[in-house]
Amino acid sequence: MAATAIATSSLDSDARTKKDPILGLWQGEFTVQDGSTGIFYFSVKPNNQLLIENYHNGIQRVANGTWKLTGKKFTCTGTYFYGHPSNIGTITKHEATFDGFSKLERGTWQNVKPNRDRGSFKLKKLK
Repeated sequence: MAATAIATSSLDSDARTKKDPILGLWQGEFTVQDGSTGIFYFSVKPNNQLLIENYHNGIQRVANGTWKLTGKKFTCTGTYFYGHPSNIGTITKHEATFDGFSKLERGTWQNVKPNRDRGSFKLKKLK
């Protein structure tokens, strides 16, 4: 019985992802205005929910938030709740172009409160 529930849940998730290809796990690289780079993971979930994870200078940071897709324009906003103490509570905004399949390109990001870090990013869909 449990196996049936898991299989059904997995099939439902796969069907949602095919219907809405923005949903899923994304990985890529970001740059900061100082030229340094890091790794981004976005988990784009149904109901406009989002989890952002990044690794920069050996520190992991995690934010939760919301996303929106208007045509090819993907935007999201999150608030960091895990990571370096100076990042907790930081609000971050991202914008990119979605190719309709598996890439978020020409992305820009900016922390808007309390610091003003900013840069660019690009992501590819993992699943």
